[in-house]
Amino acid sequence: MASRRSWVRIPSAPPFGWQMPFFVYILQSEKDGRFYIGHTEHLAERVKYHNAGYSHALRNRGPWRLAYFEA
Repeated sequence: MASRRSWVRIPSAPPFGWQMPFFVYILQSEKDGRFYIGHTEHLAERVKYHNAGYSHALRNRGPWRLAYFEA
């Protein structure tokens, strides 16, 4: 049985340094103490977004406070 070469091309990874920095963050609900883990390029705006209630997953569970973040 002859093998066939796939026409699917997997691109090589770009060099490390070209990407925008991003943050991993943990929010804690001041209402019930639950935690939420997320990531973003714009940390302050993302926390405001969660506290404004735009995120369906976190709606009615806030207000949220930033418990931890790492670049």
